[in-house]
Amino acid sequence: MLGTSLGPDQATAPQVLRHYRHLLQVEHRFRVLKDFLRLRPVRHFTETRVRGHVAVCVYAAVIEALIAADLRRAGLRDPDLVDQHLTPVRALRELGRVHAITIHAGERTVQVITRRSPLQAQILAALGVDTTSWAKATLS
Repeated sequence: MLGTSLGPDQATAPQVLRHYRHLLQVEHRFRVLKDFLRLRPVRHFTETRVRGHVAVCVYAAVIEALIAADLRRAGLRDPDLVDQHLTPVRALRELGRVHAITIHAGERTVQVITRRSPLQAQILAALGVDTTSWAKATLS
């Protein structure tokens, strides 16, 4: 049973059901985005903050969709899941293991970027990231 403040002349039962299903899809999408962004529950009390929060979620959805399109276009498959493209969540988790380390030794500074696994290298290439300068440690 679904409740609504609309009268029968404003919306039929199938229309109400369709809107509730759409609302569930929107809420599910926000939960996925908050997980993607690793956001904790946020409660806003002003319209400006609510609009800002929604804008950030929309930007995240666009970025996630662009990453997914690049990964699909490159034909990257998830090595652990048969016949499935690599997801943006998995790709970002893999890239989260790549680190840039700066070491200060006296007046010298050394910057080293961790080696990439073959999968990480494929992800970076699919996203158009130029890693040619990452090959060697830099001294300054």
